[in-house]
Amino acid sequence: MNNKTLLYIFGGLVVIYLASKLFSKKSDRSFDLEIVQVDTMDVDQIKLYPKADAGEEIIFVKTGNGWTATQAGFTVDAQPTGIKGLLSNLANIPVDRVVTKSPEKWVDYEVDETNGTRVVALQKGKALADFIVGRFNFDQMSRSATSYVRKNGENDVFAVDGFLGMSFNRGFDSFRDKEILNTAKEDITQFNLQSPTLGNHQIVRNDTKWILDGTIPLDSAKMATWINEMSFATGSEFIDNFDKTSQPLHLLEIMANNQTAPASIIAYENLSGEKPFVVHSSENAAAYFASDSAGVYSKFFKPVEEFQIAQ
Repeated sequence: MNNKTLLYIFGGLVVIYLASKLFSKKSDRSFDLEIVQVDTMDVDQIKLYPKADAGEEIIFVKTGNGWTATQAGFTVDAQPTGIKGLLSNLANIPVDRVVTKSPEKWVDYEVDETNGTRVVALQKGKALADFIVGRFNFDQMSRSATSYVRKNGENDVFAVDGFLGMSFNRGFDSFRDKEILNTAKEDITQFNLQSPTLGNHQIVRNDTKWILDGTIPLDSAKMATWINEMSFATGSEFIDNFDKTSQPLHLLEIMANNQTAPASIIAYENLSGEKPFVVHSSENAAAYFASDSAGVYSKFFKPVEEFQIAQ
């Protein structure tokens, strides 16, 4: 066999090798897209059946102003960051490998309907993606996580990089707006407090100083700490059946620059729960939060003596 023939054979082998690599990459790309092939701009509805809520359905619907979340007939505005997280994960589910093709193994990976979290993304009622997210493992050595996912109606269970279960397995309340005050703290100019126990007081900012009831200077550092606390205050325990005709215990009005009406923070007595207070804000009108004396209640309602300059 001469050198020319050997060269042709070698060239043919190179072509075969390159073609196999090319088709392998194409196959890999197809594999990557096997679970979800969704343009999140097309998604106008998401149905979630989280294990965290015992599989009870949560329906997210895209509206002109954002998204709503509905569970058991109760509808609220969905927190934008929560929806952004759902859509972000729908757009990127990096599949690593198939771990099993056996339905008998579904329970081991928690991708059965009882133990998993089902996710359905839709456009105009048509399902764009439908899959079940199961448990995840965390590798301490590599500091990496692996989640397990199965397309609804199919047998293959996939290993997926990341904490996918933590992203989708979230209860209804985790998608709700927990913010109490969204007024910028640097814009706040005045507080009006009405309370039978804390008293009726007015605190006004005069340049960089705070004045209580028109005459008493307050400690600027203590005021800054209080305002910072309330700016980051969030509720945690929703009360959706609260009697809105209840008589308020305390009212704190917060006035700010570029604000046509003050923000109102109201504390009520909680007659139906373990925690003694219910806190409500005009800036998150749909939400009522249970609180004890050390919870979100304490971020807003304090004795004015706490802010006076030490003698």
